[in-house]
Amino acid sequence: MKLFKYVSADYKLIIYSIVGIIITLMIGFISNILNEITLLFTLFLNIFLLLFIIRVTDDIFDYNKDKKRKKQILTKKELIIADTLFTILFVIMNLYQYHLLGTISLLFILYIILQQKFEILKVFFMLLSSTYYLYVNSNLNIFSSYLVLSYLALCLMFSTLFYCYKRSK
Repeated sequence: MKLFKYVSADYKLIIYSIVGIIITLMIGFISNILNEITLLFTLFLNIFLLLFIIRVTDDIFDYNKDKKRKKQILTKKELIIADTLFTILFVIMNLYQYHLLGTISLLFILYIILQQKFEILKVFFMLLSSTYYLYVNSNLNIFSSYLVLSYLALCLMFSTLFYCYKRSK
C-alpha cells in the first residue's frame, strides 16, 4: 500500500505513464511496429519501469537531503527493496523480449547508479536507451534514416535542456 502511495504521489504514476506512452509511440512509429500490440505493450512496460528505476534510485541517493525537506513515504530500506523489485522485473522483461541483447538492460542499471555520482551522465541516458530500444525493435539499418537521427538528436537536446533546467534550481 505504501508503495502505491509512493508511486502515485506528486502525480508520478500519471506523468510516467504519459511519458512512457509518448516514448513508446515514437519508438514504435520510427521502428514501424505500431501494429504489433504485444511488442508495444512490452516496450511501454520496459520504459515505464525504467522511469521508475531512475526515480527510485535518485530518491535512494538523495534520501537524507530529501528527508530534511519533506516527509518521506517510504524508508530508505523500502526504497531499496522497491528499486530491487523494479530492477529484477525490468531485467527479466528485457531478457524475455530481447534474449541475449536483453543483458544490455544490466548496463542501464549500472549507468543509472553511475549517473548519481556523475550528474553529466544524465544528459546521455535518453539517447542511449532510445538507441537500444530502436535497435532491438528493428535493425541496424534504421540508423541511416533521417527520422531516427532527428529523434535521437531531439532526445539529446531535450535531456540537455532538462539537465540545465534542473541544475539552475
